Amino acid sequence: MNHKESSAKSSIQEKSLRLYEALVSGRGMSNLVQVASKILGNPLSVSDSSFRLLDYSRDTEVDDPVWHDIIVHGMSSLEVIEKFNKEQIIDRVLTSDQPILISDGIGKNMNRILGKICIADKAVGYVGVFEVNHPLTEEDILLTSILSSVLSVELSKNPAVSKLTGTLLENLFIDLIQDTAMEEDEIEHRLRASKWYPHPNFYLLYIPIEASIYTHYKIEYVCSYLSTYSSQVQRVYINKSVLILVSFRDQEELSPFWETLRTLLTTNDLCCGVSFPFDHLRKLRTAHEQAAYAFTYGKKLSPKSPIYSYDEYYDLYLIRELQLKTPLSDYAHGGIQNLLQYDKDHNSSYASRCSYILIRSTIYQKQRRNFLSIETP
Repeated sequence: MNHKESSAKSSIQEKSLRLYEALVSGRGMSNLVQVASKILGNPLSVSDSSFRLLDYSRDTEVDDPVWHDIIVHGMSSLEVIEKFNKEQIIDRVLTSDQPILISDGIGKNMNRILGKICIADKAVGYVGVFEVNHPLTEEDILLTSILSSVLSVELSKNPAVSKLTGTLLENLFIDLIQDTAMEEDEIEHRLRASKWYPHPNFYLLYIPIEASIYTHYKIEYVCSYLSTYSSQVQRVYINKSVLILVSFRDQEELSPFWETLRTLLTTNDLCCGVSFPFDHLRKLRTAHEQAAYAFTYGKKLSPKSPIYSYDEYYDLYLIRELQLKTPLSDYAHGGIQNLLQYDKDHNSSYASRCSYILIRSTIYQKQRRNFLSIETP
């Protein structure tokens, strides 16, 4: 190792020690961020996994739209998130072992380093370092990686972030979905312990989580955004899906909620199944089945729609249940059997096409009567 390499290693060790000293001092996130900013010589921001601002360095002006957006609003706007989606920035960060240097796209006019903060192997936040006072270097990338580890320890103390790895309320929801035996007073006790006081009516939304890490980020953003919309929105991760529980007083107050949900899902290229409304958390298991069923059929029959309501597919559910008990072909008109035989003999598909048209017609008629519009204009 030559003198230059030895000096660089010594510098990194010294700066790393200062970061850990700031952590063990117990003076909190704000002090840690300010110390880190001085060590790196550039301003930085820390956000949770939905890009809600947790803290930032305040001693340097930053002329950057992304910085301005999150500092002013406390959370990245949908416009900024759209840019992240288009440039696949979060996908690159989540799949990289080290923080990444961004010098194109949103970083075209100002370079920046972006790294993930993990707790129990799950990304719960991000740290961004902006090139303002001096050019960013490889050493800065390494220091940002060390800073991410330090911030992981600090964030694990933060209830607002630690809830991402499991809470009393999430555990209650999972027990109810899994039909764990509980008395009424136990449910009430666990609700009080979680400090959540829901309204008397509920909807359950079901969003499956795809294999892509990128999907996790988009779902996290949607959930977090809805949580800021109302304290009566809760979520739980179960069986490779996220369930969003919406508590409400009456249907009228939900009109703006559905509009917001539709915009969020469309913007992030996501879709969800929606259960029947229900009036007790004991019905959460049934609501889960309804929302999942609505998603399965809605995805096939209305692939361009972001929201699939169980009410639109309830007739199909009944038909399926009847089919499990008695073959419906026993009750079919003779002409249907003739058409099926014709398709078989001539390798055609008239029967399936007729079935599709009839199903779509039924769904359309129900949508015209339903308060929740499912079709995208």
